[in-house]
Amino acid sequence: MLRLVPILPAFLAFLKLMLLLVPVDASTELAEGLYITSSDHDKLASLSKDVSHMEMAMDPEDSLLYYSEGQPGGNGKLTLKLLATNAPEKMAREFHYTLYARANESPTYADDIIYSLFDKDPEDDAEIMSKVLARAALTHGVWMHVTHRLHKVSSECRERILTSVGDGGEHALDEAAALYIGIEQTVGDSYFGHSLYNLAEKGRDQFYTETEGQATVNAKIITLLRETKDMISTGACDNGGNTDASLQIKSKNGAIISQMVVPIVQMLIHNMYQHNNNDEYHRYSPLVEVFSRAVLPQVAACKPSVYKNLKHNLFTPEDSKAFMADGLNKLLEQLQGAYRCLGITCADVGEYKKGLIPECVEPTLGRIVGYTPMSDVTEHSYIDIDILQMRILMDEGAFDEAKHIYMNGRNSKSPESGNHDFRSLSDLSSSWEMKKSNLFSKFEDYFGDEYYASIVAMEGLEGTNNNLTNNQRQIVAMNSSVFLTLFMYIVGILHDVRDDCVSDNKSYTSMAHMWDKAAAYFAGSLEGPKIWGSSDGQLQHATSARLCLRFGSCIEGSDDRGSVLNNRVITAFIEGQTSIKEENCANLKFMIDGVLVPVLLAQLMQGLLSSAYDATNLQATPEGMFTQDAMAEAHVFALSLIPLMDDKTADLVKKNMASIIDIPSLGSSGSKGVDTPMEDGYMEIFEVMQEAVSIQSNSSLHVIDCEAVGTFVDVKKNSQYSILSICLGLDDDTSDVPAMRQSDGSGHIISQFIWTEAFLIGLGLFCVGFGFWNM
Repeated sequence: MLRLVPILPAFLAFLKLMLLLVPVDASTELAEGLYITSSDHDKLASLSKDVSHMEMAMDPEDSLLYYSEGQPGGNGKLTLKLLATNAPEKMAREFHYTLYARANESPTYADDIIYSLFDKDPEDDAEIMSKVLARAALTHGVWMHVTHRLHKVSSECRERILTSVGDGGEHALDEAAALYIGIEQTVGDSYFGHSLYNLAEKGRDQFYTETEGQATVNAKIITLLRETKDMISTGACDNGGNTDASLQIKSKNGAIISQMVVPIVQMLIHNMYQHNNNDEYHRYSPLVEVFSRAVLPQVAACKPSVYKNLKHNLFTPEDSKAFMADGLNKLLEQLQGAYRCLGITCADVGEYKKGLIPECVEPTLGRIVGYTPMSDVTEHSYIDIDILQMRILMDEGAFDEAKHIYMNGRNSKSPESGNHDFRSLSDLSSSWEMKKSNLFSKFEDYFGDEYYASIVAMEGLEGTNNNLTNNQRQIVAMNSSVFLTLFMYIVGILHDVRDDCVSDNKSYTSMAHMWDKAAAYFAGSLEGPKIWGSSDGQLQHATSARLCLRFGSCIEGSDDRGSVLNNRVITAFIEGQTSIKEENCANLKFMIDGVLVPVLLAQLMQGLLSSAYDATNLQATPEGMFTQDAMAEAHVFALSLIPLMDDKTADLVKKNMASIIDIPSLGSSGSKGVDTPMEDGYMEIFEVMQEAVSIQSNSSLHVIDCEAVGTFVDVKKNSQYSILSICLGLDDDTSDVPAMRQSDGSGHIISQFIWTEAFLIGLGLFCVGFGFWNM
């Protein structure tokens, strides 16, 4: 015995080692093996059981208890409430979380929604209220955590953190699958199961969307999860692996997130219909709110005005007169019109109960602010949604996400985008179309880099200049994308069409498509079909509409959105379209060189003059910095025109307006930018611009009609007016002000502009007809 005692500890240690070497099945089989995780995720999957207990609770207070504490003996500290409350820490600045937190004005929005629903204390019975709380926990807290884990997979692959060794690379993906499918789920069963997979099966029962024995949504999502898992396990994200893998995986995960919206939309439509057609309508109104809150924040990032109206109709209490006041059919039409920006289609959602609601029709671009394209440029027009989403993300400090959209695109699908699915602003900034512009060489020479537009945009996106506030960074990134990249891209297209028209191998079909592209990049998709556009616009058309009131160039009756300059642009696009159809190259040349390019430049001139005025007499911070937004506005508008000025004028404008950012690669100098912005005053800028646009000027800006720019009017605090024009200079006679009609624009002056425009165009066409136009 004495010999065995010292041997016993060694034997036990050996036995423990042997047990560690025995393979242990640590995986989790989800939905009868439909998806198998690489490690144990039972606890995460079991959260779906808490959702079930919430729904089955006889008392809403008990439902809330399951939400906050979980089932007895369940997952310990892991609860549905924890998913909702740890979101700010886990998901800060991720795309989808940012949209939802912004729309709900709370970083813990999912938790807030649960308690706001509970506190409403409606007349609904306990059963309905418990179901409402359960659906809210599922479609807000659980849904966003699945999304978060998919974002994590994409970002870690992009940063080369994921590895095919062990479970590390697949861990977050397996977590997403566990949360999505949950426990006790059988394949294609809408009764057994409690998580998002089960919700999709319930949607299938109402919308008849089935593939291989399960909801089509689920079939797609499971396939995409498996494909992503295979890519990771085979080393696609390892160091030195496939450099395109992160874009492929992000694309797959984006498709999963879009498909996850489908059952929420289906349940929203179902409950809207039932509320509208059921005697017990009060049972459905809280569910309408739950599901609308779970999907509409994404609509805010692609159709802001539609979001506002749907929110007004669907977020309000059932007893409010506003609840579904616009009627079921109109609300459904607006919701279905937003499918594209949710990443889903009419076919994905399906047909509700075989035709109980109007047929869903896939949206097409149709007219662009009064212009009807000859070809399909719908996808091109969606570049403005990239601009909008970047703006929203930067508003919330999510600059990395905004940069990713700038570099890789998110909304404008393109078969020509190489390794990613979308065309991007970065692609456009280095495109051959930009280089076709007769103006491009002047910009390349001035900046010393053919990628000048992208360099300026990245200064805002990356924030390498510590002098800029977040607001200034956003303005630099957004405005440079519109006024440096898209402006030059449009002009490049126009000049390419003009040159093609007189070439031996011209194609009028190709010319028509390029012409339509120019219109699409000028106005975008968000302006809509109406001639004055809408407040949702993001591109140059929207900027001109914003400035028209300030320059007395708004057309009367247009609600201060009908810019005379925009009207000229669209009219010229329509005339040019006719010229292409009639193969009239002389008229087409006049429309491009005599109308479109000068008017597009005039719009930039309005921006330069307006921002020069706003940037005058600014006060520095105690640290000597100028943090006002007007500084960034002035900087980009100046950069958009300086290369077209003579050297003396360019130096003066740069000194006053375009030195707030130190960009060594673009020839800037100094670490703090300009010491005194607009040191020479706005009057000096107006005077040198008056010279620049004069017919005697050797500046490329002489093509601008100074009267087209309009007369700048600003009302000061003491009710005195500043009236400035690059045609007339400063006018202190305030008796001119009534003629400007601040409420709607310019009255008689606008009429004069329109008649002048008509006369000039008519004269130009007359000259063309008699061969006097200089080809």
